[in-house]
Amino acid sequence: MHIDLSAFTGACPCGHEHPIVVKDIVIESGAIRSLPEKVKPWDAPCIVCDENTFTAAGKAVSALLPEADVVCVSPQGLHADEHGVAAVREKLPETADVLLAVGSGTIHDISRFLAHEKEIPFISVPTAASVDGFVSTVAAMTWQGCKKTMPAVAPLYVVADSDIFSAAPQRLNASGFGDLLGKYTALADWKISKAVTGEYYCDRVAGLMSRAVEDVRAAVDEIAAGGRDGCEKLMYGLLLSGLAMQMVGNSRPASGAEHHVSHLWEMGVLAPPPDALHGEKVGIGLALCAEQYHAFAAALRSGTLRPGPRPDTRAEIERYFPDAGMRELILEENVPDPLDDVTAEKALGARDEILAAIDEIPSAEELRALLRKAGGVAEPGEIGVREDIVPLTLRISPYVRRRLTLMRLRKVFENI
Repeated sequence: MHIDLSAFTGACPCGHEHPIVVKDIVIESGAIRSLPEKVKPWDAPCIVCDENTFTAAGKAVSALLPEADVVCVSPQGLHADEHGVAAVREKLPETADVLLAVGSGTIHDISRFLAHEKEIPFISVPTAASVDGFVSTVAAMTWQGCKKTMPAVAPLYVVADSDIFSAAPQRLNASGFGDLLGKYTALADWKISKAVTGEYYCDRVAGLMSRAVEDVRAAVDEIAAGGRDGCEKLMYGLLLSGLAMQMVGNSRPASGAEHHVSHLWEMGVLAPPPDALHGEKVGIGLALCAEQYHAFAAALRSGTLRPGPRPDTRAEIERYFPDAGMRELILEENVPDPLDDVTAEKALGARDEILAAIDEIPSAEELRALLRKAGGVAEPGEIGVREDIVPLTLRISPYVRRRLTLMRLRKVFENI
C-alpha cells in the first residue's frame, strides 16, 4: 500500500496550505525491496541501527544495499539524548550523504537529528509499529536532562515492511497502540485551546487524526494477536499522526497533556526515569489525564468551579524543579506563559466547547481496558512509577511544554 499523499496537501477550508515533506510512504510485505531504487540518487548511503534492529532488518537492508556503510550501536542504555547522538556521530562516516534509520523511535530521533546537523536527507525503515514519530519534522529528545523538541528533518521516504514490523515483540505493538490512543486528550486539548484562546485549529487535520484513532481502536484484537493486517492498520495510524504534525507544522494534533506526563517521568524530576517504552508512558498518562478531564467536566456542569488567583508559574517551577540547569530550561520554556491572557471567566465563556471536547474522550476505565486488551500496561505501578508521585506529576507536568492544555487551564480555578 502506498499512501496517497496528494489527499493531504493543497488548499484547506482552514485557510492554510498543508505542506508535506515526505515523498512516498510504502506499507506492505517486502517493502524493503524498493530501497535500492530509492537510494540511487546518493553515492554514500549509511544505515543507522542498533544491534537488535540490525538483526530484525538492518542485515537484510545491508544485503540489498552492499555499497552502504552500517553504523550499529549497542541498544543498552541507548536513548534519544546527547549521549545517544554522540555514540552514533562518532561512527558516522564523513562522506555519508543519506541516512537510513532502521529501527524504532530512538534510532529515528537520533538519525533525523544528525541528518539535520549534516544537512543531508534520511529514509525511514521502521522495525516496529511502536511510536508515531517516524515522519516527524522534529526530534523529541532528552537534552541535559530536559525533554526538548530539537531541530531535525522529516524522512524523504518511509519504507515500512510488514514482514518486519509485524514480527516485532508484542510489547512494541502495545506501545504504539498507547501512543496513538493518546490522541484522545491531545485533540481535546487542541480544541479547548482554540475555544479559549483562538489558537489556530484545523478541522480537516483533527478529523483525519480522530478517524485514525477510531480505526486502530476497532482493530485492537488484531493488534493484540500480532496479525499482519492489524499491525499494518496500526502502522498506518501512526504514520498518519506524523503526517498530521507535518500538515500543521507542530505536534498539536498528536501531543497534549498525556505526553507531558510521559516527558516529566522521562526527565527524572520526581524519581528516576521508569524503564518503560514511550507509548507505555503515554497510555498511562492518558488514563490519568482522562480522569482529571472528566472530573473537571462534572464540576463545570454542576457549577461548582470557582475562579482562583492567577498561578505563579515561576514560583511553582522554582519549587518543584530542584536541578538548577533543568530549572532554567523549564523557566525559559514557559516564556511567555500560556496562561498570560487566560482567565477563569474566559474559560467559563467557552463552557460548551470545553464540555464537547471532553465528552469525546473515553472514560479512564475504558481506556485502561483498551490498553490491557492490546497487551499493554495501564497503571503507573506497572512501569515502576510510585503512586505517591502521581498527584505531583499531574500538578507540574504542564510546565514541561509551553502549550495550553486542560491540565494547565485548570490552574485558574481554585477548587481543582
